[in-house]
Amino acid sequence: MENRARFRFLSLHLLVIREVLNILDPFDYINFSQASNKCRKLSTIKKSYGVSLLIRENPEVLIGNRPILYGVKWTKEKEKDGTRDDRTYPNQYHEIRVKYSENPLDSMKELYLYARSLMGIEIGSLGFIMDHFNGQWREIVDGLHSTFRRIPSLQIKGKDQRQDELQYILDNVKHTSHLYIFANTIEGLPLNIPMTIEKVTIQYGSWITLDYVMSLKIRNFSLWNTNLTNESINVIFKSWIEMKSHQNLEHLEINLTNRADFVQDGLKDIPYKMRSSITELNPFYAQEEEIFEVTRKDGRMATIEVSEFPIGFFVKLNVVTPKK
Repeated sequence: MENRARFRFLSLHLLVIREVLNILDPFDYINFSQASNKCRKLSTIKKSYGVSLLIRENPEVLIGNRPILYGVKWTKEKEKDGTRDDRTYPNQYHEIRVKYSENPLDSMKELYLYARSLMGIEIGSLGFIMDHFNGQWREIVDGLHSTFRRIPSLQIKGKDQRQDELQYILDNVKHTSHLYIFANTIEGLPLNIPMTIEKVTIQYGSWITLDYVMSLKIRNFSLWNTNLTNESINVIFKSWIEMKSHQNLEHLEINLTNRADFVQDGLKDIPYKMRSSITELNPFYAQEEEIFEVTRKDGRMATIEVSEFPIGFFVKLNVVTPKK
């Protein structure tokens, strides 16, 4: 019966078949293409899907476009094969199928490479959860090299990781746009971050010094949990205003270690105009308390904003884009 039903579907007009294939979710489309040689030949529809890979103990591939993403998660537990791990988030929904594999990372890699050849899709974001593979990250990164081309967004998470392993990921995964480091190291030493990326966020920034910030060539950076003082932040702002550094800066964000004296010390000798603060909470639960307008010596405008997040106070400098 199943074979006859399949035969009838494949005997339909090509336009009808393609219409049906076009509404399948990514993994049903992949499964159809693998059913037979004829199915593979019919599966020529290229998709503009986003792709995310999550490297952890149970690796995942997510394919689709928000608000609904479709995924596969691999496990070594046979009893979980065929189950679901669907997740609901504020702005999106993940439909996750669980599959058994003796080698989850190899299975993830195999599926992604097949999906790439089938639909012409590339990885948009890549995540590493370092807690799950202590001491193995060099081997994992080397094994995944053929999977990666250039990764627009790279996110790394982990607690008390080895410095050399975290640095190895940064040095050997080609990321081009956004870098999010939500990992700290046992050694707590400075990280060598490529200056060719557009945006970096560092969660554990106790190692960050004034000299390090002044050396950054990145247009957009957020530095959390640093020990930078208001006086150091003052140096950074003055340097931008005087066009001595960060001339291509678009946005910076640094935590405040002393909120009470920020205006006195952080804005010392900097001409500014007060602007009305925003009283409503933004989507990230940040209350913008004070906003100051400043002008670079070439006339470029920026705002300096003091905001409160659940984890503390931050100061942000946002450079105003000139009107065309």
